[in-house]
Amino acid sequence: TDDQAASVWNLLSEAKHEVIVAVIDSGLAYLHSDLKLENVWRNGKEVPNGRDDDRNGYVDDLIGWNFVNNNNEPRDDVGHGTHVSGIIAAATDNGEGIAGMNPRVKIMPLKILDARGRGDSTGVAEAIFYAVRHGARVINLSLGGERVSKTEQLAISYALRKGVVVVVAADSAGRKMGDYPSGELRDVITVAATDQSDKRARFSGWGQGI
Repeated sequence: TDDQAASVWNLLSEAKHEVIVAVIDSGLAYLHSDLKLENVWRNGKEVPNGRDDDRNGYVDDLIGWNFVNNNNEPRDDVGHGTHVSGIIAAATDNGEGIAGMNPRVKIMPLKILDARGRGDSTGVAEAIFYAVRHGARVINLSLGGERVSKTEQLAISYALRKGVVVVVAADSAGRKMGDYPSGELRDVITVAATDQSDKRARFSGWGQGI
């Protein structure tokens, strides 16, 4: 509700540290008018010089990485990653779009979905490892599929062991919990969707794990 959002914003105004949120999705329109540039994560150990300054295996990964095309441009060509990032961190009081739940966080865009909205488990797992190793405190996985691979499970377990909060989307085909990814994972936060009447959205997954 609006009151609950306002109470969260009041708490955030007192927070001493900014939080890095890795959005593992279709990328980010990082010049979007409703997203402040200061809310996009920066890799302070890299400079744009064509070299891997921090020796992490990714050249000029200034704001994240594109695991689809293996380059440093995690630009969103679908819109979904930007949509998710907006819910998390869209600017407030700017007369544009919506207000994000935490407009102080740093979004780390990690692109694992292509222009058709498709990706693979290897990309998901690699992005999770990247997020954890670069300081993300929260990982958002608004993804869908048939099942969680062993590779993905290992990556998520690694993130949880490191104290990272992992948030996953409930199924978006209106099915009961038990489908990818939330139904197969433990110790993650599973998020469903509601409509304008605060009822379960028709497309949203449901079940006790929400």
